[in-house]
Amino acid sequence: MLKTYLLYAIFGVLSLQVFSQEDKKYQFKRDVKFEFVYKFKLKEGYIDRMRLVLLIPNDVKDRQTIKSIQFSINPDSLLSDMGNAYAVFHLKNIERDFDIKMVTDLTIYKFIASANTDTAIDFQPYLKEERFIETSSQEIIQTAATLKAATDIETVINTYTYVNEHITYKKKAEIGAEAVLESGVGKCTDFSDLFIALLRVNKIPAKVVRGFVVNPDSENPFHQWAEAYLKHQGWVLFDPTTKTYFYC
Repeated sequence: MLKTYLLYAIFGVLSLQVFSQEDKKYQFKRDVKFEFVYKFKLKEGYIDRMRLVLLIPNDVKDRQTIKSIQFSINPDSLLSDMGNAYAVFHLKNIERDFDIKMVTDLTIYKFIASANTDTAIDFQPYLKEERFIETSSQEIIQTAATLKAATDIETVINTYTYVNEHITYKKKAEIGAEAVLESGVGKCTDFSDLFIALLRVNKIPAKVVRGFVVNPDSENPFHQWAEAYLKHQGWVLFDPTTKTYFYC
């Protein structure tokens, strides 16, 4: 499944601070500091050499800007692929458990575009069927037909409202769009999978986004939400689980 990762790690928030708005381009922005810890356990034996690739936070246009990342073990290189960033480590002589800690300073934006500048996009990956996003399901096709409106914005809002009102949250294993439509009960992944599947059936590009909720009190900061592509705004964040969206 094609996904965009905003903040992805084993362990979450160290601290966060809100600061005053200075750049009028953004309606809201926060200065955030995260501590991520990857934990590795060696069950038995000894490792001579290991190549380790870890997903790390990266810049995402109009969503977040990485100011600095500090590692407890410096990576040998950094690479990027399909919008995600990775740190590459070449480790030797591993005899015991170890941790790799990353301390990241970044700015998170709440942004609503007044004009769409993201037009040179291959939309096919955001319209096709994937695991848990069953766009060929007759139940999903029939439901999507009842939500289609005259404009893409109206269709997205109808879909967003439908998922909010028809699905009840319960933390459990991911079941996907078709199953959650039938059962009416799912977790954040299922909310976003159903939202995306319904939009794709109506020819509106939509994608999965995974990351962390920047709330130091969150018991489970790992989260999944969605972005939908609107003709006049470009990619817009919609989170049907928490009933949040960055559109007005």
